[in-house]
Amino acid sequence: SVGHVDPSKLKPHSAVLSNDEIYKFLTNYFKCTPVLTRRDFQGLCGFTPTTAARQIKRLKEEEKKLKNINTYYNPIYVPMPGYYGKAEMKTDE
Repeated sequence: SVGHVDPSKLKPHSAVLSNDEIYKFLTNYFKCTPVLTRRDFQGLCGFTPTTAARQIKRLKEEEKKLKNINTYYNPIYVPMPGYYGKAEMKTDE
């Protein structure tokens, strides 16, 4: 007979990454690519769409490390100055 499979074991789970690991992934990513989409972020970190969206929201709203340069419904993110290898803005005095 075939063993019973627990359906909860089949649900795709996101990779568990620390904020430092996410920072390293994004720093390497932005060395080669100027913009990031949720789909890119998802593939980069091995996240489900929900987790990717939640992490982007954290990085954008709480930590102010990403900025959406496109529309709300089709967001495209760039690093804020001083993060992910992007130079800090020089202030002329």
